[in-house]
Amino acid sequence: MSWLGLAWGSAAWAQEPGPAEVYNADSVLVATFEVERDEVAGDAERLRALLLERIRRTNDLVPMDAVPRFEPQGYGGDEYMRSCPPGEYAGCALVIGQRAGVDRVVGAVVRREPDPIEDDVTVLMMTVHVVDVHEAREAASFGLLVPPDRERETLDGVGNVFDDVVRGDYELRDLREHGPSEEEEALAEARAERVAESLATLEQDLGVAVRSEAVGWIRPRVTQQDLAAMRDGEEIPPWKRVGMDETEYLRFVNSGQDLVSWRQQGWGRFGRVLLRASASGGNGPWHQAYEGQVLRSNVDLQPIQKVQYLEVVNAASGGMELEAGFGVAPWIDLTVAAAFRTGATSYAVGDYVEGQFQPPRRPQRIAMSTWQFGVRGQFAPFPRWRARPTLGVGVARWSGGGIPDTALFERLQAPNAVFL
Repeated sequence: MSWLGLAWGSAAWAQEPGPAEVYNADSVLVATFEVERDEVAGDAERLRALLLERIRRTNDLVPMDAVPRFEPQGYGGDEYMRSCPPGEYAGCALVIGQRAGVDRVVGAVVRREPDPIEDDVTVLMMTVHVVDVHEAREAASFGLLVPPDRERETLDGVGNVFDDVVRGDYELRDLREHGPSEEEEALAEARAERVAESLATLEQDLGVAVRSEAVGWIRPRVTQQDLAAMRDGEEIPPWKRVGMDETEYLRFVNSGQDLVSWRQQGWGRFGRVLLRASASGGNGPWHQAYEGQVLRSNVDLQPIQKVQYLEVVNAASGGMELEAGFGVAPWIDLTVAAAFRTGATSYAVGDYVEGQFQPPRRPQRIAMSTWQFGVRGQFAPFPRWRARPTLGVGVARWSGGGIPDTALFERLQAPNAVFL
């Protein structure tokens, strides 16, 4: 952390006129302030009311009661923030911001510290946190003294810093759109510089030292140690109240989902109607080769012998497959599938006279299409994984085109194949 000021200012309380306020279209939630001791609860409520008044002037303010309640416990956003573990305020603010669907959250931790100048006197301190919800990033965090006779001016200054953070994000958007790598590092540096300048202005305007905290990505996660503390407590552990074991509860509480969504996701494919479509290309036994020969008498030209055959040929082909099915279990679905395949028939017929030489006929290539029908079962055993491996097993029957009958030859039935 770095100190942007060196002394508690008591002179020069007069401020220069600040920049004109500009309305921000982003939605903002002013989170319930956290208090380190109950004795400052009244101070925290008073300061939050002043910040609400200031943020409302330039932002689309979302109230705390818009945060969906946490089920099945039934507590709201206020109770969640008041029970936030020490040092995790930004992470808790991110959680309620995600649940409320806002763009940013601003809040503070309020405490009293001994006055560095006068003995037996305490001063009111607040550490402000600004969270970018969509990027799961703490955009700014800073601590400052709140003089008792300048609370409104102090909270106005906090609002100015917040507006400057929002304005800076919009102005730096060009850097963000270049992608991660060197441009992302440049964006982070530009953001940090912008925040530092805004805090320096706040320090100059208020005449008090402003302490800038480290900011970055937020990763609020419950750990096994947290579960151990809950297990040893007097109350019934939360995983037992919702009918889970510890492992599942740990995944649930770190997922960011509500209980209903979590349980619906746990049902996986059960009861769902599934439709799939796919296209494919490559070599396969989807083509035919046909040849027929007839030998005639050199006396009356009547056929004395006829031969014909039809075989399957492996060659390049394209296809399209459609599936429709139903989930019979959380990790199993059954489908019926139909596949359309392109192909061709090589067709050649030779008509020969006994004792006479005739060159063989060159085969014709005739386009055709074939169908394949079957059933398939697909196994997807991990419905909550981000990348879900699956295993499919199916049986299908393919039918070729066959050859129609002619004046010389009988019809040849279509070749068939069964595939696993």
